[in-house]
Formats: sequence, C-alpha cells, structure tokens
Amino acid sequence: MAKTYTEAEKWQYRAAIRQGIISKLEKKLTRAEAEILTLSTSLAAANVRLALYDAREAA
Repeated sequence: MAKTYTEAEKWQYRAAIRQGIISKLEKKLTRAEAEILTLSTSLAAANVRLALYDAREAA
C-alpha cells in the first residue's frame, strides 16, 4: 500500500528540493564571479602593458 503524505510533508519536500537547487545556483554564481574577477584583473594588466607600449612608442 502506498504511503500518503500530508500537505506539510509535501511542502517540506518541495522546500528541500528548492534549497538544493538554490545551493547549486549559488555555487555556480560564486564560480562565475571569480571568473569575472580573474578576467577583469587580466584585462587591467593588459591595459597597463598597452599603455606602457604606447608611451614607449610616443617617446
């Protein structure tokens, strides 16, 4: 015989599923933010190198 679940149990299960999804999305967001920071730093360094190159060319 199949077990029947109360409304509270159903909502608790749904909340647990949602929390798992939220947790996975938060991990992905954290990784994406770290990647953006890395790319931003790399771009800033490239801009500095380009400015130094331009300054040498102008001299």
